[in-house]
Amino acid sequence: MILHPLRLSNKDYEKLQSDSENVGLNKSDYLRKLINQQEVKPKPPDSYSKLAWEIHKVGVNINQLAHKANVAGSTSDQNIDTAILLLKKIYRLMREMR
Repeated sequence: MILHPLRLSNKDYEKLQSDSENVGLNKSDYLRKLINQQEVKPKPPDSYSKLAWEIHKVGVNINQLAHKANVAGSTSDQNIDTAILLLKKIYRLMREMR
């Protein structure tokens, strides 16, 4: 691999440093993504993992309740479908955050 030095002003270097930290990449990987026109998204907040775990547990509970309700015949398929649809929407929104 051939190393090519890159000259930046202090201001540009500080921006590169800040931007790469905001997306959770080192400066080299960040620049490679920009050069290759790959999407670069900010890293999710530290609380994202905890939120994802809590939503996963809610999803498991919804599935258990839906199964019990189906067996008992105590709810309509529409209510179950709505709950599952909302959960899928939450998962989709979370994927977009990453």
